[in-house]
Amino acid sequence: DKFVLYLESKSSILKKNYWLTDSEIHAGQLLLKKDFPYVDGLHDPAIKGSLVVPATSEFIQILNTGSHWVCLSTISTTPGIGTVKIFDSMYQKPNSIAVEHACRMLMYPGSKVTFINEKVQRQVGASDCGLFSLAFATDKCHGLDPVHLFLLLLLFVSFIRRRGTSPVI
Repeated sequence: DKFVLYLESKSSILKKNYWLTDSEIHAGQLLLKKDFPYVDGLHDPAIKGSLVVPATSEFIQILNTGSHWVCLSTISTTPGIGTVKIFDSMYQKPNSIAVEHACRMLMYPGSKVTFINEKVQRQVGASDCGLFSLAFATDKCHGLDPVHLFLLLLLFVSFIRRRGTSPVI
């Protein structure tokens, strides 16, 4: 996939109190998919409902649950028992959007899906959830525990800056 992220978006991402858009989250997931092509998920977060692509292996997916970004993953869960981990920087109970999306990706034939709300660092600003979700997804791609978010968040911002001013990802 080729995706254009304009310079205006790149500078806005680093501003305090900036809410990441679907296209900016998508751009971040495409960067991860480029570096981790065998991680399932990381699809456009604008895809919802019956258009959700089922995962064929462990997945990571960032989605908007209604004015809030969260990261879902089955990485480091026991395969075949229907478990999804939720990385939510506001530590909220999974809502129906997250549950439906996870169930559509999971393709679990059982009658019960278990959601584990992981204890990750809470966001400070009201609009930081997108950046935190991207950091959680980056941690998972690297095989790290998102509990170590602060350091990774700094690395993530550095990564964005290092990509330079080229608008094409």
